Formats: sequence, structure tokens, C-alpha cells
Amino acid sequence: MLVQRLAAGGRRHFASTTAAAATAASTAPAAAQLSPEIRALLESFRTNPSDATATLLQQPTTDLPVPVALEHVVAQLFRGKHTKEALDVLQLSLDRSIGIDYSIAIRKSGALDRQDSNAVLSWLHANAASIETDQHVSMIRVCLRLKHFSSAVRLFELIRTRQFNGRVLSKDVMYLLAAVESVPNGRLRHELQTKLLRFHSHPSNISAPELVTDMCQRQPDAASQCVQWAIGVIYWRSPEDWPGRLALIEAILASALAHGVALENPMRFSMAFAKCRDHDLDPERLVHLFLAMAGQNLVDPNESSCMAAIHACQNANNFALALTLFHLLKRSQPMNSRLFNTGLYSAAKSGMYSELSV
Repeated sequence: MLVQRLAAGGRRHFASTTAAAATAASTAPAAAQLSPEIRALLESFRTNPSDATATLLQQPTTDLPVPVALEHVVAQLFRGKHTKEALDVLQLSLDRSIGIDYSIAIRKSGALDRQDSNAVLSWLHANAASIETDQHVSMIRVCLRLKHFSSAVRLFELIRTRQFNGRVLSKDVMYLLAAVESVPNGRLRHELQTKLLRFHSHPSNISAPELVTDMCQRQPDAASQCVQWAIGVIYWRSPEDWPGRLALIEAILASALAHGVALENPMRFSMAFAKCRDHDLDPERLVHLFLAMAGQNLVDPNESSCMAAIHACQNANNFALALTLFHLLKRSQPMNSRLFNTGLYSAAKSGMYSELSV
């Protein structure tokens, strides 16, 4: 039964029980492998943390313990809730360029797990420029795993403009979590942030249209970004086959249309139209959503998106709908040979030459 529970917990990537289990599993073997010198050092800090910290701060740099020893000291102090002493040791390592891994020292201690983590976050903010980006990312992931979204957002603000691996931490997700921070109702805010994170990890477990609706109702300023992000998640990461993915994308766009959400650019439409063509899917519903949003000035029917839609319609032998798109594009684009030939082909296939007026 215990094995089954641990296995189930391992599958819950962002569950707090997983974080606790992982921390326990990682610290137990490490403690057994500590050198006698490190164990003696830790014992001195366990017996009298204040005096041990004061003594450490007075030592010359050449006599300071090695970085890994200081990481264990910091973790032990945080676990014992000696926050001031732990931060003093962190500051010492920073001022003297000791080179400890702050993410390890702070993560292993559980200092970010508690509600009284403000002192730690304040120290990280004050020293953000001196801490490597990867270490910040590691701490943010811990906060997300524990669903401490406010802490995660505060840490993310420190590295918002830095470059890091998007597969390790998604900037799009963090932008949305940060936007939702302004929702005044704490329960609704936490619920929406949890949905965003869950959809990013397991898109088939959360209703994308409902997620968009929730965002429109609770944080409309981020609705457009949420729509484009959700379509991207379905496009690249959904386990569904392409007919299923197309249906989900259409449902997201229908929700956007219903709530009057404008898209900054029509790229998501262009991507979906291209997949309709690649997989021989009927684009009719998607085209009608595109036309409806264009009619309400919610999306810009530029040449790229219209041509992608026309080609998808031609591939599905829906030449009448292709001509409708041709007329839409013709109103905003100067007539050229490419545009004329595109309309001519659809008119010839449908026998509707009268529709080809230039």
C-alpha cells in the first residue's frame, strides 16, 4: 500500500507531498555520507546556533568551511527556524565569494515551504544580481511544486528579463501566474493559478475553454495571452490526435469569441489552418470562427492567416468558403498576381466566376 502511495505521489509533479518525500529521500543518504569534520561543524551549530554563527562570521576567509559544509549549515539552521543565523551565513558566503549553491541550501531546508518565508524572499530580492539564474529557477520550481504561487511570482520577477531554459520553467506560465496575482479573492486566485499549472503539465485533465472563461471573468487583462498560450499547449503538447486537437482549439477560440477576447496577432489561426491542410481536416468551423472574430475586430485577417485559411479550404474542396476568404483579404490587400490566381483557382473549381471581381 505504501509503495502504491509513493508511486502515485511521484506522478503528481506539483504535489506538496512529493516535495516532502523528495526532500526526505535526498537528505537521509546525504547525512550518512557527511565527513567527520562536517558532522562536527553541524553539531556545534545544533548545540548553540547563535554562538556558532557569531564565531563563523569572525573567521578569516581562508579558515572558512568548504561550500558544501556551509550549505549543510544553512539548511540545518533554516530547519531549526534560526532564520536570522541562516541568512547571516548566506550573506557571509555571498560577501566572501564562497560559491555555495543557494538553491540547494534553501531548498533542502524547506525555508520556502513555510508561510514565514518572507525573510528568505526579501534576502533573495536584495541579492538577486549575485545569484545565478539556474539557482533562482530551481527555487521557483520548488514554490510551484508546493503551490506557493505568490513566492514563485516574487522570485520570477527577479529573473523575468534573463534567459533560461523554457523546458525547465515556462515564462508564459509565469507571466500568467503573475497576472493572476492581482485577483483580490484569495481562494479564486489560488484555484485559477492551480488550473493554469495543471493545464501546462496535463492539458488533457483541464477543460481549456473553462480555463479561458475563468481567466476572462477573473483577470480579463490576461485573457488574450491565456488564449494564445492555451492553443499553443494543445498544439504542441496535447496527447490527442489532430482531429481531437483541432476540436479543442476551436473550443478555445469559440470561448474567446464569446467573451470578446482580441488576439494580438492571428498566428494561432495560421498554425491551425496549416494543420487542417496537413492532416486533411475540415476547416469550416475554424474558418467561421476566424471570420466572426475578424468581423468584430478581434483578430487581424492579414495575408498570412487568410492564405493559410484559403489553402485549407481548397484542400477540403470547400471552394465557396475559400472565395469568401478571398474577398475578405481583397478588402485589405492590394490585388497582385498571387492573390488573383488564388481567387481564380477557387472560382474555377466552384464555377463561381462572377465572384471574381477585381
